[in-house]
Amino acid sequence: MNKSLFLIITLLVVSNCLAEVKPEQVTVHELTDISNPHRVWVNDMVFDFIADGRSTLIDGDTGEYLGMLSTGLMFLSLTIPSHQREIYAAQTYYSRAHRGKRSDFVAVYDAGSLNPVDEIPIPPKRAITTPTLYHAALTDNDQFMLINNFTPSMSVSVVDVKSRKFIGEIESPGCVLIYPSGPRRFNMLCGDGSLFSVSLDETGKVLKKGRSKSFFDPMEDSVQEEGVRYANEWLYFSNEAYIYPVDVSQEEPAFPDRWSLLTELDREESWRPGGVQPLAVHEETKRLYIVMHQGKKYSHDDPGKEIWVFDLNTKMRVQRINTKNLVASIHVSKDSKPLLFTAFPVSPSLDIYDAISGEYLRTVSNLGYSPMVLQSH
Repeated sequence: MNKSLFLIITLLVVSNCLAEVKPEQVTVHELTDISNPHRVWVNDMVFDFIADGRSTLIDGDTGEYLGMLSTGLMFLSLTIPSHQREIYAAQTYYSRAHRGKRSDFVAVYDAGSLNPVDEIPIPPKRAITTPTLYHAALTDNDQFMLINNFTPSMSVSVVDVKSRKFIGEIESPGCVLIYPSGPRRFNMLCGDGSLFSVSLDETGKVLKKGRSKSFFDPMEDSVQEEGVRYANEWLYFSNEAYIYPVDVSQEEPAFPDRWSLLTELDREESWRPGGVQPLAVHEETKRLYIVMHQGKKYSHDDPGKEIWVFDLNTKMRVQRINTKNLVASIHVSKDSKPLLFTAFPVSPSLDIYDAISGEYLRTVSNLGYSPMVLQSH
């Protein structure tokens, strides 16, 4: 066949095929029941494509994908207010993707449509490190978003999310991360084992600040920054597997006695806590969940294949959950029938368990690239 004739026939066939293809109708679904406690956000820094962070919303009861937010360079975690109508995310972008002019801002999303509705510019200095829930947090009254900066000088950016404006910056030399402790109050962990405490006035300006005494010895038994809040306490675990409670019910923090996660036999067997997000609390049952592994001192970043459960009244272990896969991050839903969610950054999946019985329920696979921090409304 003549090549020209063959080309004409081919073009005619392709044209007819294209003419028959109707464009897909794009539909938009609003998220209903946004306060459903079994819906979990899986935050993904995306190590392979570090400029393209994302957070994926999963229904823990069905394993269904419900939505996704694109969250920019070196994304750490979302910040979700108690009213749940909005979602905030401290984000960073460069004008040339991975170079050029840097811009930082707090993105504001509608929690139902997941559409961006506003941006609040902040100084281009937010800390970009291993993800935690505490690089940014809201005061307990949901008014001020506090963002940890590291340039390498340390400070906190204060943003009024209600009026949508940057308020100012608070210097915090030697102290990092944000642990809310009152309507307009927060603490930070300091390198000498103390806490830096700040109270804000109704405009977001510093009303009072100060340093506590050291509540742990950073040379002998340093605590890790992955704390968890339990009512009016923050609980931190140490390298030697002790829990260090901090009572934040009053303006000045108080420090109850530490308590051990391990029996003597456990210590002989080299059990230790560790992971990226290794602690979770279920307040209704007063249970503390913690990822455990067998390892040497300073293995506090290692994942585990067991989750130990402690009664916070008795400080005694009441359960050991053997997990299906390695675990570095855990989250427990806050309802009366809680789910336990687990993730490991090397394996892009989410495992889901009954948090009371420890029964494995399901796995959500093909979930991004490096899921690290889990959170829910």
